[in-house]
Amino acid sequence: MRTLDHRLVVFALLALLTIVRLIWLKFTGLGLAPDEAQYWFWSKNLDWGFYSKPPMVALLINLSTKICGDSEACIRMSSPLLYFFTSLAVYGIGKELFNTRVGLWSAATFATLPAVFLSSALVSTDPALLFFWSLTLYTFIRALRSDTWGLWLIVGIFAGLGMLSKYNMLVFLLSAVVLLLWVPTERKRLFSYKFWAAALIAFMIWLPNLIWNLQHGLVSFYHTVDLAGANTASLFNFAGLIKFFVGQFAVFGPILFGVFLYSCFQLLRQPNKQVEYKFLLAFSLVFIGLIMLVALKSRAHANWAAPAYIAASVLVCAYLIEINKAGLLKLSLGLHLVLSALGLFYPLATAEFDVQLNSRYDPVSRLQNNRDLGKEVTELLQQNPGAVLAVDERKLLASLLYYSTTHIYKWNPTGAVHDHFDLTTNLREQISKDIIFIGESYSVDALKAYANSVQQLRVLNYSNKHIYKVFLLQGFKGY
Repeated sequence: MRTLDHRLVVFALLALLTIVRLIWLKFTGLGLAPDEAQYWFWSKNLDWGFYSKPPMVALLINLSTKICGDSEACIRMSSPLLYFFTSLAVYGIGKELFNTRVGLWSAATFATLPAVFLSSALVSTDPALLFFWSLTLYTFIRALRSDTWGLWLIVGIFAGLGMLSKYNMLVFLLSAVVLLLWVPTERKRLFSYKFWAAALIAFMIWLPNLIWNLQHGLVSFYHTVDLAGANTASLFNFAGLIKFFVGQFAVFGPILFGVFLYSCFQLLRQPNKQVEYKFLLAFSLVFIGLIMLVALKSRAHANWAAPAYIAASVLVCAYLIEINKAGLLKLSLGLHLVLSALGLFYPLATAEFDVQLNSRYDPVSRLQNNRDLGKEVTELLQQNPGAVLAVDERKLLASLLYYSTTHIYKWNPTGAVHDHFDLTTNLREQISKDIIFIGESYSVDALKAYANSVQQLRVLNYSNKHIYKVFLLQGFKGY
């Protein structure tokens, strides 16, 4: 009966939190960020891959918009729902490795992390990655203990779906190998047919995306390399490393990340530490350490190590409960709930009381500007019937796809492929047409070679950060 009570408590807490997040999405009416708009566009043109990401985020948006339409809230709906189920999986990990008390605290801790609060308000690749990572870790733990074919097959399925969500999922295999090498009683798994059968299943599920990449010049691979800055000429970037490290206090929370560092230091000093802690260290420190190396070599965003905090949440909760310092968990949980409440209230308050902040520092204003720009561009298209719209900047183009028209070309005189729209649109097909061109660094004189006549129509102010000029190119000659 006591176990049932724990399950009801964690389920009720997570359900309440998810309902609040869904209601918030419904009533804030925040505009889509450029990346969100791009994912929405992908969802209308499903494929096995896209320039920068695997297909899962587009598939999730496709499913959610079929349920409730193409509003911003419906586009983002999958994020809080996925975090609900991810938190349940975290509960299962804590319970499987330790007990129900650790599972309960782990789920509550993870569900209220600052990074989870922010990510649940947006649609991105992270919610799906963390969902499948948590399920893979939970079933991997159970598979190691029971060694049944059924569980190993499920591990492979979840891992493969994780690879279709984000390529960071590949680090799971590295963490698993580190764990198996670290735990003497588990080393035999490295030579087990079941372990490698799970890896093969994961590969087969991911294979269609790999084939898509091979058909498109491995664009996702090269994009990932560029994103990590692997081509940078500098040897070390200590400023980037420090920035990433400090950012983890914001991602995991200042109290939790401090405890995480302390507990790792203490546990690594213990030669006979529990195997359960080795599980959690392998699936947290390996990921964080790898991203720190990337940050040292080039750069890394704070959220890149997010999957590490699934295991880290369980580790911190188990360690603090073991040393009778659960009060720190309560303090951290209260702090995160207060910060979350302020974050939830902020956009509602700015809308209700018509508060105008400097848009340079106001993310809500920046999102709203996307909607305003869409209206201006729609008016321009109505004033110039038959004209084709071209944009030279990916983020603006993505936003206009949602807020203006779904027929936009990327302005690309060089023919180089730097984003999805360079890959999939070709303005050369519109020779002799009139073009409404939106660019940031062009002038009338610079565009005369591309058309019979050129005139500047207006200027668009984007968040006090970008000034876009709008031109009418009559009789497009090509590049």
